[in-house]
Amino acid sequence: MKTLALSLALLATSSYALDIKGLEVDKPVDCDRISALDIRPGQFAPACKNGLDMWFHEISFLGGKATMIPRQGNGILLSITVMNFSFDDALLALTEKFGPPVIEESIVSNAMGAKFEQIEATWTQGSTQLILSKHGSTLNKPVLRLDGAAAFEHWMKTRKEKAKKNAGNL
Repeated sequence: MKTLALSLALLATSSYALDIKGLEVDKPVDCDRISALDIRPGQFAPACKNGLDMWFHEISFLGGKATMIPRQGNGILLSITVMNFSFDDALLALTEKFGPPVIEESIVSNAMGAKFEQIEATWTQGSTQLILSKHGSTLNKPVLRLDGAAAFEHWMKTRKEKAKKNAGNL
C-alpha cells in the first residue's frame, strides 16, 4: 500500500474545491443543475423540486454510467453518494484532481466470516470530506461520498428528534 500512496502523491498535480460533477455540499440545492446530469431518457418526477430528502440519478462517471444520490435538507445540498464505478479509476482520477488522500486500510468481513481488505481514501477541506471506499454495502461495489458540516448537523438533529419521539413510545 505504501507504493500506492507514493504513486498517488506523484500523480497529484492540482487542488480544487471538493465536488462531485461540479456540485458542492453545504450550498443551496440547484435542482436544475442536478437534473441536467441525469443521462436516462424520458421525463421523471421533479423529486428535488418537490423537496424530497433524497433521490436517484444515472450519470456519466469515469467513462461509464454510475448512480448518484443527492441528499438535501432545508434547501441545502447535504451530501452526494455515487455508486457503480471502478475503484481504481476513481482513486487515480480523484488524486489527480484533489491531490493525495489520507488512505486507511482495514479488514472487513461478511456474514459468512470471509475477510476482505477495505481501503478508504479521504480528502478533507475544512468541514467537507470526500470519502472513497473500495467496498460499500456489497463486496467490490465502491462508494464515493461527499459530506459537509450541514449534513452532520442535519443528521444529528434528526437523530435527536427520533430519539425524543421513540422515548415517548417505550
